[in-house]
Amino acid sequence: MEMLCPECRGPLVSDDGQWAVCKIHGGRYRVLFVRQPAAPPAPLPQLSADQLDPTGRFCAAHPAMPAAWVCGCCASPICDTCSFAVPPTTHLCAKCMVERRASRPAGPVQVEAPPPPPGTMCVAHPAVAAARYCKLCKNPMCETCSFILSPGLEVCPRCASAPRPELSSGRKRTLVWSYGLAVWSAICTVLFFVAAAAGAAKTKAGQDVVGAFFTIFVLIPSVVGTALAYSSYDSRYSNPLSVWISLIWNSLTLIGLFLLMLVGMMMG
Repeated sequence: MEMLCPECRGPLVSDDGQWAVCKIHGGRYRVLFVRQPAAPPAPLPQLSADQLDPTGRFCAAHPAMPAAWVCGCCASPICDTCSFAVPPTTHLCAKCMVERRASRPAGPVQVEAPPPPPGTMCVAHPAVAAARYCKLCKNPMCETCSFILSPGLEVCPRCASAPRPELSSGRKRTLVWSYGLAVWSAICTVLFFVAAAAGAAKTKAGQDVVGAFFTIFVLIPSVVGTALAYSSYDSRYSNPLSVWISLIWNSLTLIGLFLLMLVGMMMG
């Protein structure tokens, strides 16, 4: 696939696949990735001559045009002009395509992020204006650097080639809070058992105080800490050992507290 210069949009040539040179001004650039052209859909099996027009070769809407496809809905022969490709291999005529779109439920409205302000330059090409931000690392990038992973998810070549090993600032804050709440729940759990061993729950009033202490200072922080631990985990990025420790620690603590509550209700 032809590569374009990020500065003058001229053609780039590469001999080794690692570096490319602009044919117009001779600029030299490192090849970060190469977009592969999408494979054309395989044609559908053609109908027999008795199922088409008398000659078996012409489009139903344009009798003078040869039929190249068969509509996957009504089986009418259609030419390239009438064909609407529906991935992976289906082709529809204009009528069936309109009916298909009309019957499809409306999806959520995609709100595009605002473009970078004027004067913002691409991180990889400082001489080229940025067209958008990378969805993962939030760095500005030009059209050449934009790599579409899925509809609405455009990333820079670095994020497209490998997940980021480091944690983002937001994930770090979430992880710190999950550890803090895990430690808090552990300390308060020890205090709960100390109070229970000292006989604080022998009277009705003591039981109410100990129960309120358990709910407010042990159970709720454990639930919030577990939720934050799961929030710091992201399947799109790499998850270091600290994330897994927080996730397992908070989850086991919460499971233990629920088992403790279940035992208490059975004994009561």
